Amino acid sequence: METVDQLMVPNSNTWNIDMLNVLFDSNIVNEICKIRIPLNGADRLIWKPADNGLFSVKTAYRVVDEVTNVTTSSDPPLNFPWKLFWKLDLPQIILHFLWKCVHKCLPVRDRIARYMHNVDTIFPLCHREVESINHLFLDCHVTKLIWDATEIPNLDTTIGQDMTDWITSWLTINNVFDNIQIQINATVQQIKKSILEWNEHLAKVKANKIQVQSGRIAVQ
Repeated sequence: METVDQLMVPNSNTWNIDMLNVLFDSNIVNEICKIRIPLNGADRLIWKPADNGLFSVKTAYRVVDEVTNVTTSSDPPLNFPWKLFWKLDLPQIILHFLWKCVHKCLPVRDRIARYMHNVDTIFPLCHREVESINHLFLDCHVTKLIWDATEIPNLDTTIGQDMTDWITSWLTINNVFDNIQIQINATVQQIKKSILEWNEHLAKVKANKIQVQSGRIAVQ
């Protein structure tokens, strides 16, 4: 048996119940019988996840996210203050970036690893934790040094927050964007200094580990 029409009574547009009962259990037979056989028209392939039956990358992405138990980027977070968000006097590129943060659709390493094999998920700045959106922007202690260097008033950098909740607090509680002025050059220099100090710290830790391992080998 190769085609669906072989499950039908020839020239009658009805299902062959006897054949169905031989091939399938009763539950499947009942589901098949619920399918209406059209009286005319040609067969065509349809993409069931889409309402119009047409395949799209968006619906395919939604199916993949459902299979991996991940909320789709197209599903907006509940209770997010979108009206306040879109009224912000910020460049569109920044608003778009924040929109991606809220929807958790940035291409961070833990997200990429869901769809690609052999992806190193460790955050390269700290070399300790998986690079998730929350870790990248909130939980990493290196990131916290960078936020502290901006000296933005009312900016809560407490570790353990959710990214969406954090951005919500900017709009509804902390008034982060009210009359904000950041000295860009000084901030960038401070960030570079913090990263340099952290890399030097990592190099010393690595050197100490090598010395300890070498000492153990020498003793043995």
